[in-house]
Amino acid sequence: MVPCDTRNMDKNNPILVSLKAAQTAFRAGDSEAALKACLVVLEHVPNHPLAHLMAGLLQQQAGEYEAAVRHLRFAVAHDPKDVEARESLAACLLGRHRHAEALPHLRQVVALAPDNPRARYNLGRCLLDLRNFSEAERVYEAHVEQNPTDAEAFNHLGLARLAKGNAQAAEQCFRTAIQLNDQDPLFHANIAQAFARQSKVNEADSSYATAIRLNPHHAEFRTQDGWFRLSRGDVMRAEDRFREALQRDPQSESANAGLAAALERRREVDVGIQIIRPFISSVAPHPKVAISYAALSRRRDQPSQALPVVRRAIRPGIARSTEAALRFAEGDLLDAMGEVDSAFEAYQRANAAKGSRYNAQAHTEFVDSLIRVFSRELFEAAPKPECDTTPSVLVVGMPRSGTTLVEQILGMHPNIDGAGELDDLPTIASTLHHYVSGAVSYPEAVQSMDSALLNELASARIGSLRRVSDAPLVIDKLPHNFLHLGLAALLTPRAKVIHVVRDPVDTCLSCFFQNFGGPSFAFSTQLEALSGFYREYHRLMTHWQAVLPLQIHKLRYESLVADSVSETKAVLDFLGQPWQSGVLDFYKSDRIVQTASYAQVQQPLYSTSVGRAERYRHRIGALIGLTQLQM
Repeated sequence: MVPCDTRNMDKNNPILVSLKAAQTAFRAGDSEAALKACLVVLEHVPNHPLAHLMAGLLQQQAGEYEAAVRHLRFAVAHDPKDVEARESLAACLLGRHRHAEALPHLRQVVALAPDNPRARYNLGRCLLDLRNFSEAERVYEAHVEQNPTDAEAFNHLGLARLAKGNAQAAEQCFRTAIQLNDQDPLFHANIAQAFARQSKVNEADSSYATAIRLNPHHAEFRTQDGWFRLSRGDVMRAEDRFREALQRDPQSESANAGLAAALERRREVDVGIQIIRPFISSVAPHPKVAISYAALSRRRDQPSQALPVVRRAIRPGIARSTEAALRFAEGDLLDAMGEVDSAFEAYQRANAAKGSRYNAQAHTEFVDSLIRVFSRELFEAAPKPECDTTPSVLVVGMPRSGTTLVEQILGMHPNIDGAGELDDLPTIASTLHHYVSGAVSYPEAVQSMDSALLNELASARIGSLRRVSDAPLVIDKLPHNFLHLGLAALLTPRAKVIHVVRDPVDTCLSCFFQNFGGPSFAFSTQLEALSGFYREYHRLMTHWQAVLPLQIHKLRYESLVADSVSETKAVLDFLGQPWQSGVLDFYKSDRIVQTASYAQVQQPLYSTSVGRAERYRHRIGALIGLTQLQM
């Protein structure tokens, strides 16, 4: 409260008497009496600046923000350099969610009092709410430098960086916030988002569990966990999370959208539409609502219905990952409508919004090292593991080449089961240097493996397959495993490899149109990068075919679509399994598919994806040269 010197007041002056009464009442904690006294002053002198300031501060304390704003505006106009008045006015405006009006006042407060931590913190919060993430990041960087124990500020700095697409830097901010206060569930939920963006699945899962344990009644944490699980293909557990969230908050748009998305995955399209319909008419639909409705509408072959909903959800300032997801949905709808140029432009904007950075030179150098290390001589000299490695089947290829389709077909055979996309081989490759002597990284580290380590890793790999299924053959279909076939040959020398190939231009364009998650797919966001990645894939597979001791069966996607019976029989013969006519009924299976191809494998084999790139030929010049690299 601003002090008022009343020692020499004229006791007969009602204005001064009221001002003294206001001050006395305030000191006594009687805000109601203090406010009444201020209003008495304003009845006599409507423009009295001190009375306006005192009334505004008292009404702010009482939560009467609209009334406080009127008085505080007058006080600020009277003395623009009054930090207390301006800061209180900004706080009231924020309390009424009038962030754009509060912003210039907060900027002025910080300029007038740069050492005021509360003002700088509130400025950052305002900028975050206005989705001005770059300026919010700068403000919070300055704030935490001066206030290194402010956990909330580190959390908000992390949110700004996460919204800008820098998940790794955001993770470090959230870690600091948790170190300062590990009992705030919001910090754990936020770091889970950062982990998920980096495909750190186990860490994200653990952090969401911690957030929910710390606040089991919070619906949003369960909703976020549901969307995370849905992105990983864990549809049933995702659906459980969404239903749990809706028990706590039945009107949650994100939870309703998530439940509708889970039902779409399970082909319950009509129920999904019914759940989401109440939320699609909003002027600014929730992004999750728009994305779910787009997928459901495509399932109904009614893409035009969802297009305006998706476009209304794309608004300035949304987080980059959210914009990317919406623009991918827009591209999918336009593609289904045959609007080729508009669809391509939507996909371009989607990939640009992701802001991924792909280091083509580093990838080329990695492929060089794989070719240099994994020679025929290495395989001949390497010890063999003692465990039985015959259950292992690897289905590899470029992403979007048809690996999921092949796994679904083979998974219908009674002697074959699909494990989905396991991360065993990439994980072993990235951690192998911890288990060998010398400061060597992968792939050079494989040259230092002894028999004991090789046996241990081989047993762990087979154990991973066996935890999924005890079938005679178990499929790991992680497409990126084409990078690790050399390691697979050392650990599982009796494994068999099915290499799925598809027209390179169709494959790369399909990657460009797909909203992949995680840094390992950074190559998919630019046509030039896609072209370079495919060329390295082709170079490496050519090397594997020349030196790898594993049996490799090449299966062309186009041939499988054209003659599914003959091609499938050939694959089963390669695997040593008898023909089963039911394998081609894969689309009738109630098995939940965990990859981006879930919708395609819920239909009978179709040929419309063959030559898909042809109608986009005039937009994909960087990919056309790949036609000469047919494998």
